Amino acid sequence: MNKNFKTEEVKIINMINWCIKKWHRYNIRKFIKKYTKNRIINSPILDAGCGYRNNYNEVKLQPYHTLDLCVDLNPTFIGDVTDMNMIKDETYQTVIVTEVLEHVFDYNGALKECYRVLRKGGCLITTTPFWTAIHEKEYQKDYWRFTPRTLKRMFSDSGFKDIEVETAGRKLKPLVITVRGIK
Repeated sequence: MNKNFKTEEVKIINMINWCIKKWHRYNIRKFIKKYTKNRIINSPILDAGCGYRNNYNEVKLQPYHTLDLCVDLNPTFIGDVTDMNMIKDETYQTVIVTEVLEHVFDYNGALKECYRVLRKGGCLITTTPFWTAIHEKEYQKDYWRFTPRTLKRMFSDSGFKDIEVETAGRKLKPLVITVRGIK
């Protein structure tokens, strides 16, 4: 095989992956902005597992706290979404968990912790990829892909009500799945 052809092929694949990632992030921002505009997202807010890119620019409400395992990212709380013992029960009106659940082996534990730190009537908003490449770092493994039906069941089993599930992308092959549940 021609070496130049292989180099061009890699460039094209990288460009496609970059475009998918941008479109993926666009859909997450769109979802968060929609719930902010409709006043479903209210403060105080916890962005759990916020990583390198929290959602403050879409929400712009205070107080806005962050939780992450990575100290270098300067989160408000350093910790795991499955064990937020440093946060009191019913502290937050909104918990945002974007692109985290696929990296959490104990996803049920994570949802139960989110439920615990939410106030009565509070809202959990999550996004998770479906049609995406395996993506992990040393401290962030990639374990799962969830269907819309599975996510709805997971939320229900954790006590959430009024669950709303949306997808972005093709119906049977969504790029990202968004879920909102009320405590």
